[in-house]
Amino acid sequence: FTAYIGTGQISNWRMTNQAQYDYLAALAESTETLRSELASIGLFDPENPDDVRAINGLLRRNLTASDAEWLGNLLARARELLTPEEFQDTGDGMSFSGRAYREVRVDLFNTAPRLELPVVVIQGRHDLFTPTEPALAWFDRLLAPQKLLFVIEEAGHFALVTHQTA
Repeated sequence: FTAYIGTGQISNWRMTNQAQYDYLAALAESTETLRSELASIGLFDPENPDDVRAINGLLRRNLTASDAEWLGNLLARARELLTPEEFQDTGDGMSFSGRAYREVRVDLFNTAPRLELPVVVIQGRHDLFTPTEPALAWFDRLLAPQKLLFVIEEAGHFALVTHQTA
């Protein structure tokens, strides 16, 4: 490899889950329904797959505007282009990969503290799927011969498709 380029960079499973919960908790201060939904989870444990699954559903209903719009358009376009069977298969595959992802305990702080090639990270400031703060924390600690970081303001997880001219 010549370089590593990451976008929507996951860095640490536990930190990601906690950052997602913290975002929802802050949003819940002004949203009674969300406050009730979070309360139904009880004491949040970022290591508990059931808690993580519960906040994932809430997160998807509270995305940033650019991510919600892009996903909505993607869904509508997929319905136009795919047969009902292909659409179902695609949805099943995405659900499968989402469940599998929740079981992978990524921790780049320990598994990739050093890379022997240049590293570029492109991150949407308001990425909720792979929150920016943990990604930046890993990037700051990472040892690499060259590092470049691009944080796209006003963008979420899908920054490369929603903010191509940023």
